Amino acid sequence: MRSPALPLAALLVAASAACAGAGARPEAASPGAPPPAAARTISPRAIAHYLEARRARGAGDDGAAVEALRRAVAYDEASPELHASLAEALARAGQEELAEGEARRAVALAAGGPAASQAHLLLADLAEARGERERELEELRAAIRIEEALGRAGERPDPEPWRRLVDAYLEAGDEAAAERVRAWARTAGAP
Repeated sequence: MRSPALPLAALLVAASAACAGAGARPEAASPGAPPPAAARTISPRAIAHYLEARRARGAGDDGAAVEALRRAVAYDEASPELHASLAEALARAGQEELAEGEARRAVALAAGGPAASQAHLLLADLAEARGERERELEELRAAIRIEEALGRAGERPDPEPWRRLVDAYLEAGDEAAAERVRAWARTAGAP
């Protein structure tokens, strides 16, 4: 699975390269729609709070990480990467319902990007923890469809959703389904 830092780091680089004025936000193409990543400027305050959350997570303080990410999201509500990172922090802190809401927000904002795939994987984890096997498989398949689309767009697909789906089928004793997923991953170019 992609690290939550990787999509955000890529967004930070793209945003800083695309925009010269710190803190300025270009207008979105349609009202309410977030601007594309390369056209967005990320609030320096959001970045600072995100980095604070990374330090807190590194120190094992999940509560402080959640609070720092909440502040980051407050400064950049349109960032699917920040919502996905907040969802993961909430899940680590045992706040599953809030984590699910943030993950769904990341999916809605990401428009099929890597943050949406990451959020679907978290939603699969939450479904698995609740014993909702069909929901878990559904979320894994959604992540795979996103990774396939990213692969068709020239990005290297993250193999994690396929690996997790194979594992789920193997745990259920369905080796034929696991092999079909392995073949699917090879076809999609997932390493």
